[in-house]
Amino acid sequence: MTKYEKTKTDVVPIVPLPSLGVGRPCLIVLRGATAGELHWVEDGTTLGREEGVPIVAADDEVSRRQCRFRVLENDEVLVEDLDSTNGTFVGGRQISEPTRLHEGDRIQLGHGMVLKFTYHDELEAAFQSRMYDAALRDPLTGLYNRRYLDECLESEFAFASRHEAALTVCMMDIDHFKRVNDLHGHEVGDLVLAEVAERITGTVRKEDTCCRFGGEEFVVVSLGISLAGGLVLAERLRGSVEQREFRYEDTTLPLTVSLGVAGFPYPTIEGPESLLSAADQALYLAKQRGRNRCKVFVTA
Repeated sequence: MTKYEKTKTDVVPIVPLPSLGVGRPCLIVLRGATAGELHWVEDGTTLGREEGVPIVAADDEVSRRQCRFRVLENDEVLVEDLDSTNGTFVGGRQISEPTRLHEGDRIQLGHGMVLKFTYHDELEAAFQSRMYDAALRDPLTGLYNRRYLDECLESEFAFASRHEAALTVCMMDIDHFKRVNDLHGHEVGDLVLAEVAERITGTVRKEDTCCRFGGEEFVVVSLGISLAGGLVLAERLRGSVEQREFRYEDTTLPLTVSLGVAGFPYPTIEGPESLLSAADQALYLAKQRGRNRCKVFVTA
């Protein structure tokens, strides 16, 4: 017998873990400003933008009081729309009366907030929420990752096309970042990335989506902001980075960023990929023209 073979006595029987209790109804935010968050559902739980409601949604497309959940004696859960502006959808269909929810149902509110309905005990629910959040977040900066960006941009572009709404993408690159790593080490470089991410989130709206695109590049997706408004936002982002020096122990570094802005609708932009590509082209132009500046994508 080789060292890789096992005898019957090597097999350890798997003993099922004891039940942790009856599952409780809960909602996990799959898409939106609070993606990854978990909310328990009680009888009468209300969701909306109004402060004080049990589940607050940071999305302008969600009404102040969007929908309400009812928990019946048999633990079945109903959701009812509260005459919201943009409607409540279950499984892709807009509801007009209290609707029973089933395990795994997806609830969409406004254009971009999507929740999953499920039953879990507290340990399972917390674990699933953390795992989902970890799958969508960049561990260093806490911003959303490229995977989430692709999903978000596709959804936002579809909404903008359907409702003839404006959509802007700002792509940002830290100037001379390689020099930071070469002169001060990757530890300082990582701290710079985290600092820039914090300045980004402190500048944009709650409903904007901030992502780490890769390396030292970041992307901000803004629905409802025109190309001109996107340039204003880009200048604010540029200024928020330039105005404060980065300090770490005895290291002081001036930081600047270059930004490219692209917007929809625009004649040559036909999908989310071309919108992102256009922002990247504008960013390249900003770096080519001397860095620490913003450029807008335009065609000749």
